[in-house]
Amino acid sequence: MKPPHDTGLGTLFVTMTALVSPAHHKIGLRPLYPASGGLDTRAWVRRAVNRLLRTLTTWHERSRQRQRLAELDDHLLRDIGITRAQAQAEFDKPFWRA
Repeated sequence: MKPPHDTGLGTLFVTMTALVSPAHHKIGLRPLYPASGGLDTRAWVRRAVNRLLRTLTTWHERSRQRQRLAELDDHLLRDIGITRAQAQAEFDKPFWRA
């Protein structure tokens, strides 16, 4: 049985922090929880929402750029150094794939 002050979220955040390996820091990923190990729920939510918004913005921009690429004629594609097949292959990728 949980202590009365434990909402269960602390256990969830501790579990999530265990999933972040040191390798994540080497490639520039930062965990969502405070480095001190303390739990600041508002800061965590703010960071999570910011990451979500950045991801959605990236996906939207990627989709828009691929649409514009598909609209270019062969002459303009040659000017930027890609073929129609390369442009089509890029356009066919799902928005979440870089």
